[in-house]
Order: sequence, then C-alpha cells, then structure tokens
Amino acid sequence: MGCGYSTFSAQEDIVWRFGGPPEEPLKAIKMFPKKQNGLLFRLLYDEGERWAFYNDTKEYEFHIRYYFSRESDIEALGHATLSELENGNKLVEIIVYPKETEDFMVGVPGSYTSTVEAMPLSERFKHEKLKEQFDEKVEKKEEKEEAKMIHRKN
Repeated sequence: MGCGYSTFSAQEDIVWRFGGPPEEPLKAIKMFPKKQNGLLFRLLYDEGERWAFYNDTKEYEFHIRYYFSRESDIEALGHATLSELENGNKLVEIIVYPKETEDFMVGVPGSYTSTVEAMPLSERFKHEKLKEQFDEKVEKKEEKEEAKMIHRKN
C-alpha cells in the first residue's frame, strides 16, 4: 500500500467506516488523505498532548515510526516503544491492527518526522486472532458446562 502523510481534516470531513475510536478525539488527522476515508487517523486528546492512532480498515496493519527532536518532552503509551537515538532524538514506534485504537505518546513534542507504512495483515496477527476466537469458544463452552452443573445441583 505504501507510506502515508498526514493532513489536517475538518471534523465534518471524518467518516468512520468501522465505528471509530472509543473516545471522541479533540482532533482527528487523516494519515492517508487521498485514500478512501483516510484509513488511519492520528487522534489528539488532552489539549493535543496525548496522541493515539485509529486503524479504520479490515485489511491493513500500520507500522508507525515518529522521530522526535531531542528537546521533545514525551513518553510512550500503551504498546508503543520509545528509544533514545545516539544523536539524542527519540523514536516512538507502534503497530496498529485493523479496527483498533492504540495510545501512542503523551507530552510536548518538538519537531518531528514520521514514516507510516500500510502492510497486508501479518501471519502473526492472523494467528493471534484465530487463537483469540478459539479461546473465546473454549471459555463459552466451559461457562455452559458450569451452568449445567449448577442447574443439576439445584
């Protein structure tokens, strides 16, 4: 799919295809403004000091890297990782899977550059989703059996 670049999006220009993020953002920025509805959105919260990303697709995972200048006062959130580079700059990375919202960072960023890649779903993601579905089925089956046992005792 390739790389994206962000552009300001008027709120009325935002159309969530798959429900949108669980929390209404202060601002949503399309990362792929020329593709369908934008596909991936950078979400701003808390006066713009907290960033998250929402993947509004079913078929792509997004690999996101932001390089922040050394004067940036930031912390990674959630599944994001923060690395300090040899030159003092900071790198924050995350993968955002379909229909998921991921917290990214909080703080006051200085200047930054980014790369965002839309990739076909990885085998790892597919395997994890199949495992989740299997675990849910097992859990439901165990709950039904437990309910039957309780019913028999009464």
